[in-house]
Amino acid sequence: MLLKLLEQTEGYGMTPAQLIHAMEITPGARRAFRAWLKAQQRQGLLSKGEAQRLRARRRQSLRGRLKVSPRGFAFIDGRSRQSAFVAPGAFEGLLDGDEVEAELVPGRKGPEGVNLQLIKRHRTRLIGRLIQGHERWILDAEDRRLEMPIEVRSERSDLASGQMVRVKITGMEKPRWDGGSPTLVTELDKVFEHGAGFTVEIERLLAEHGLEWVSQEAEPGVTACQDGGAKRQDLTHLPFTTIDPADARDHDDALYARWTDRGAEITVAIADVAGFVRPGSALDEYALRRGCSTYLPDRVLPMLPEWLSADEASLRSGVDRPVVFVRLEIDYQGDVISSDWGLGTIRSRADLNYDQVQEFIDGDESVLPDDKEVRESTVVLSEAARMLMAARGRKGQLEIASGELRFKLDSEGEPVGVVERQQRFAERIVEV
Repeated sequence: MLLKLLEQTEGYGMTPAQLIHAMEITPGARRAFRAWLKAQQRQGLLSKGEAQRLRARRRQSLRGRLKVSPRGFAFIDGRSRQSAFVAPGAFEGLLDGDEVEAELVPGRKGPEGVNLQLIKRHRTRLIGRLIQGHERWILDAEDRRLEMPIEVRSERSDLASGQMVRVKITGMEKPRWDGGSPTLVTELDKVFEHGAGFTVEIERLLAEHGLEWVSQEAEPGVTACQDGGAKRQDLTHLPFTTIDPADARDHDDALYARWTDRGAEITVAIADVAGFVRPGSALDEYALRRGCSTYLPDRVLPMLPEWLSADEASLRSGVDRPVVFVRLEIDYQGDVISSDWGLGTIRSRADLNYDQVQEFIDGDESVLPDDKEVRESTVVLSEAARMLMAARGRKGQLEIASGELRFKLDSEGEPVGVVERQQRFAERIVEV
């Protein structure tokens, strides 16, 4: 009522006495009302102008991701590094990761967010345990950041309390009584037949970060490459090769090297997906939401759909592919003495893996294809890597050696062991 009264003055404002009269404040409550007005001024909600007139001050707003703490409060992380505290109870019906907009008010330790509005849900699925409630199923999400009631709706008659399930968020119901909490409404999506375990925890992780169902339900279909007739250098005559783990399905970079009078020339070609991922397209939105490829013990969720990352844009041997390339020339001391870049087309000669390259470096030439140019390029790559590593060592590079842990999974996807894999020189050729 106070804000409406002040807005009706069209910025002219009202004195405390005028407000007391307009709001019919009783004599016994006037002292407390004046104190409350001063508190609103201290919080920045009211400003005082000429003749003691009070005006409503417009609140700043903040848009960002909601980060919920298990202790009951939350923060809004804005896109411009601004953040705001959100008090317990001020974000009912909102979930961790949701995109929200809030009004900002001064707090004891900085700005606080109030009147939060949902812009976009981050999580579309939840994982938890079914509990039989009064005439409805309830989900125990086993997450202290989800304290609101979660109703599960399903037509199935074979459900039982204690089952681990995945549900799809469909809406929100208002509190059923005064002082109650809103209810998150969901639909049953999947029942995990084997109960809790590794598979369920992976599903829970994916659900929490909103990842898996981007691929399953909203993956853009195959589209044609549209690069606008970009001029590309024809590099198909050069013996490029890809060097990846033996089980790699996507090949996104290829290498070629040769000796020059001044040292070694190295050309690095990166798969150019710009012709497929056009600004504002469905693929662009898909990649933006993924952000990066996600590697888990039992699967990989690629940033781009598999038809693109493992096929249409993959630098597989024997097929022409558009690339962005960088050409570097290094001297025998490992210093870069010239460089250029451009758009090109390559045709990889071979899909090599780290094991093959390492065995070749160790002296077994038979592991590589019977292609003189491929073998010569691999030799130059290995020697150039040694020159670069030596140069970095002379400049005081800090070398931190660490192993890579890989999980062994059984046929059910359960972990049965861990293997430490030490990095070999073949990996350094690509990474250096």
